[in-house]
Amino acid sequence: MHSDVLDVERSAAPSTPAVKILVIDDEIGPRESLRMILKDSYEIVCSDSGEMGVEEFRGGGFDLVLLDLKMKKLNGLETLEKLKEMDPSINVIILTGYGTLETAQRAIRLGASDYVSKPFDVVEISKTVKATLAKRREEREKVAAVEKFKTLNRHLAEEIQSLQKLLSSQDRYCSFFHEICNPLTSVMGYVQILLLDLEEKMGFGKEDRERAYTYLRIIEKEMERCRLMFRSFSSLPKKSEEKPAPLPLHKLVEEILILIKPQMETSGIRAETDLDASLAEVTVQSGELRQVLLNLCINSIHAMEGGGTLTLSAKPVTPESIEIAVADTGCGMDENVLQKAFQPFFTTKGSEVGSGLGLAISKNIIEKLGGTIQISSRKGTGTTITLSIPRQAL
Repeated sequence: MHSDVLDVERSAAPSTPAVKILVIDDEIGPRESLRMILKDSYEIVCSDSGEMGVEEFRGGGFDLVLLDLKMKKLNGLETLEKLKEMDPSINVIILTGYGTLETAQRAIRLGASDYVSKPFDVVEISKTVKATLAKRREEREKVAAVEKFKTLNRHLAEEIQSLQKLLSSQDRYCSFFHEICNPLTSVMGYVQILLLDLEEKMGFGKEDRERAYTYLRIIEKEMERCRLMFRSFSSLPKKSEEKPAPLPLHKLVEEILILIKPQMETSGIRAETDLDASLAEVTVQSGELRQVLLNLCINSIHAMEGGGTLTLSAKPVTPESIEIAVADTGCGMDENVLQKAFQPFFTTKGSEVGSGLGLAISKNIIEKLGGTIQISSRKGTGTTITLSIPRQAL
């Protein structure tokens, strides 16, 4: 029965910021029942018609609406449409009586979150309200996380662009800036994956959370690399006190492939490894070799814009040296480009992608380790870069 008196009841607001729920029902019995059931946990506002509910909602601040379907004048479905026009994200639980189940299901299709049958079961309505509010909280947290990651990615892109510009004017610091760009690019890639996961999925399952934690650990590790490099750089010309931890060669290769996974997935590239079993005990102590392999892999990715295969292989050449190769099935190089490949600042990529320093820096590092670096390439077929390195230099 429609109340003859304008019926807007409010429970006393808790001392902490309360979740605010709007109840819209033209019968005083259900309205009062819902208010009594929920008032101890939430701030409740009640309206006795669809029209009054819409006006009350217009004031804003509501986290949830409990809406009766069968009302005079403005019915439940019409009210739902008006509420969704004002706030498409608002969660609405439909209150449905006998014979209106089909209409309730139609309301779900129009954007309602759930429906509860009259007469109410106290436990059921409490659980439904709690679950719907939890979903809204998750959605808000997801939106906040997406914005946070977008901001982080934008700042990282700006930093990388600034570093790339410095490369052409600060010869003395080129190697340092180039090395800094690699972990920052990896961080950007993993942030982008997390962004896509957050934007495409309504909630995270166990596997999603585990993958997110894995990516966040990688991000943390790469940012720590940046911190250590800045620390080392700030202490120049002193020799850095940071000593790289020994790492099995196969583990190093595995780490590099994990780091470049986002770029490979984006470009449709798959990775293969061919590591000689006799090298299982070979331990790498040079962080510079890691830098070289990462540079070469990133170059290969840039050469395979339409997809392809990246292969990392290693084998013993003599008892004193090993050979490591990075091969791709990319665009390759003609003879003219091949002759200039190791020249500083020479690049066939745009300035926003490359600085032309990766191969020059890699050559200097490998020669400093007492090794050699060779390129074999054919236009349209792919490129293989082979490193021959003394075991003692690893």
